[in-house]
Amino acid sequence: GYYVHAAMIGYRYQKRDGHGKLLVRDEPHASIIQEGLEGYAAGRFQTAAEFARFLESHPSVPQGKSGRIHRQRAFDILRSPLYCGHITKEAWGIHFVHGKHEPLISVATWQKIQDRLDGNANAPARQDLNQDFPLRGAVLCGSCYRPYTAAWSKGRSKHYPYYSCQTRGCAMRGKSIRAETIEAGFSDLLRSITPAQPVLAVAREMLNDLWQAQLQNQARLRGQAAKQLKAIDRKIESAMARLLGTDSAVLVSAYEDQIKKLEIEKARAKELISQHQPPKPGALEQTYRTALSFLANPWILWDNGDLHHKRLVLRLTFTRPLTYDRNRGYRTAETTLPFKALGGNSIENVAMVRMRGLEPPRRKTPEPKSGASTNSATSARETGR
Repeated sequence: GYYVHAAMIGYRYQKRDGHGKLLVRDEPHASIIQEGLEGYAAGRFQTAAEFARFLESHPSVPQGKSGRIHRQRAFDILRSPLYCGHITKEAWGIHFVHGKHEPLISVATWQKIQDRLDGNANAPARQDLNQDFPLRGAVLCGSCYRPYTAAWSKGRSKHYPYYSCQTRGCAMRGKSIRAETIEAGFSDLLRSITPAQPVLAVAREMLNDLWQAQLQNQARLRGQAAKQLKAIDRKIESAMARLLGTDSAVLVSAYEDQIKKLEIEKARAKELISQHQPPKPGALEQTYRTALSFLANPWILWDNGDLHHKRLVLRLTFTRPLTYDRNRGYRTAETTLPFKALGGNSIENVAMVRMRGLEPPRRKTPEPKSGASTNSATSARETGR
């Protein structure tokens, strides 16, 4: 369980009582590597090259002589199980052994990275995005429905940022829109879809109910993972017995591969048990605080965040690119499910239906008195006569 090679980025060796030299987190590199690995697993970075550019954006991360991080080095970081707390050295017959060092990511996150590396068919993110034009590629022309491009235009004394359509045949081709105009309109659009406070209060109550149900579900998952762990141990013992009882090179290789896969499953089962422990008091508020804060004030992250945060706002708020008309502004936007479910500010115009319904009340016809009905009948008979 001890790593004996040169420490990888994010770790350094330190003497610890009872261990000797042990790998420990090396800040700030550890946090940078952790953010990059989790970002790749979540799809924030679509390729190893984007992951490498993320590392290059932090000058403190050790880079090559050319000032770049080679693609193969990025692959080595993405492939290494060291970051999920395990050690593999196939030349020494060591495969996915639980290490003594602190992991930077979970085994589940590491497995997601491997799945994406083995079947990555996603297109890479745009390389022409920059802090000056966060809406580039995310806003369409209201005439041709093609993405606006953006650039700096030189004036008499300084440069000015503009968005414009450059599609051939478009009626708006070459007509520029000031960046502050289109971006201020986007900030206003975010404010317009913000849910009302009563809706957020209902959402909090729903999250509390969901949290209680999740606690019960976690207890069930702990029990299932414990049973799964025992079953995996039995499978490993059975495979080891078969391995020791055969002389066939083909069967030996097959049993070794089976044991390696079972060891990974065993590590994931152990991790599930540790992850589904009962939460500490106040964990509900701590868990959902960020999500509710974003839903309550999405424009704050847009106004104060960097380019990554602004692009994240676009992904979390809208399901498709926005359409902007040069004369009329933004058209109706298609929001994501959380904002649809919360319904924006529409609750302010909601009222309870009256007990009598929506139709106007009808005047009740008074019933005739007994004497009046008798006299009417008598008059009718006399008139008939």
